[in-house]
Order: sequence, then C-alpha cells, then structure tokens
Amino acid sequence: MRVAIVNFSRQSLVSPHEIRAAVERLPREHYAKIKIIRYDPERSLALEMAYINNNPESLRARGTYLHDWDSSDSVVVIYPFKTRDVFFHTLYHEIGHHVFFRVLDQGLRDEWFALRRAEKGFVSKRARKDAREDFAETYSCLCFRTHLLYHAPGKADFMRRKVFRSVISTRRYI
Repeated sequence: MRVAIVNFSRQSLVSPHEIRAAVERLPREHYAKIKIIRYDPERSLALEMAYINNNPESLRARGTYLHDWDSSDSVVVIYPFKTRDVFFHTLYHEIGHHVFFRVLDQGLRDEWFALRRAEKGFVSKRARKDAREDFAETYSCLCFRTHLLYHAPGKADFMRRKVFRSVISTRRYI
C-alpha cells in the first residue's frame, strides 16, 4: 500500500498500523489513488473551507475528501474524533467519497442515482442529504456498521455486487 498515513501520532486512539490494516481490507482499486490519509487536529482545513465557501456547516464535518484533478491524487483528512467507532466510520465514509468520484464509472453512478430515487431507506440522517452522502454513508456502513444496512437493502446489495464485487471482511475494525 502506498498511502501515507500522516500526523496520527497526535492522537492515541488509533495507530497507523490499524489504519493501514483497515484500508487494506478494501479492494485495492478503492484506495490506489489515495496518496495521504492525514489527521488535522486543529481543523485548519475545515476552517479554511468554511471561509472560502461561506459554509459554516463544514465546520461540523468529521473529515474531508479532496482530489487534485491535475495530478489525479486524492487526500483524506480526518478531524478530531473521540472514539474509535467515529474514526473508522469517518475513514470509510471519506474513502466512499473517493470511490464514488474516482473509481465508479458514470454508468454505475447513474445506477446509484436511480436506486436512490427508487429506494427510500437510508442508513443515517446524513445519507438523506444527497446521493453522494448517501453513497459514502452506505459504503461506510458496509465496511463497518453492517447492522444499519437493513434500512436500505437495495443499496446494500448494490454495494456488495457492483462496488465491491466480492465479499468484504465484516470485522468491525482491525
């Protein structure tokens, strides 16, 4: 794995080894273009994004996914977290954004949009916001909180068959 895990020595709940193991249980193409997973305890990126976008809601985010269209490199930024559960859910959620934007082709994204219109169940309140958040939340639940998938069985099936195309380990975390 060629993902740099940066700045996590500034917290004590999750080790870089656990982060690496959690990412490596995913299909390789889901993380191959992610260059950095970074911990940002000062939330400096969230503050900057809130200022630039005039969007104070982004200050409540637990993480951010960024993509450089010129280099095709992606970065996952994780903000302070109080529990391991919050960390792993956020990690998989942000990787889910990467998969939605950089791994799925347009045909699969269109299928997701159609499925979202047809199936009214959601795995979380956040998933109700829009199709991208719904995808990221459902992706995270498939990786980490499988008990929530009963709210959206069609979406869970889509994830298993079309996104993962194989069985993912259902261990909560490494």
